[in-house]
Amino acid sequence: MLHDESVPALENVVSLFEPHTDIIIKERREVQHGDKLTLTNGASGLLPDVVFEDGNPADQRVFDTHVETPHARYGHPPRGLAIDGGYVNAANVASLRFKPVADLAK
Repeated sequence: MLHDESVPALENVVSLFEPHTDIIIKERREVQHGDKLTLTNGASGLLPDVVFEDGNPADQRVFDTHVETPHARYGHPPRGLAIDGGYVNAANVASLRFKPVADLAK
């Protein structure tokens, strides 16, 4: 803050060395600075997909993208899906009924 001037959130500079750094706010936790990642883990333990999210989107908003991306990329849907509670809402779980994902762990 210079000269008591307010700067719009999208114009704030969080890091001089990594200008793409985002402010990540999770409920009831300290504010974090960095990049929000979504990882896809294969049965072999390898990571076939890593997505650097733009900004700090809610997990529930990007759920369908991360279920459909492996299908589009590899030609078949994931056999199983293990997600944390941030991705779970009634609409996302219901949408899996229309996708050929065999196992869901949350």
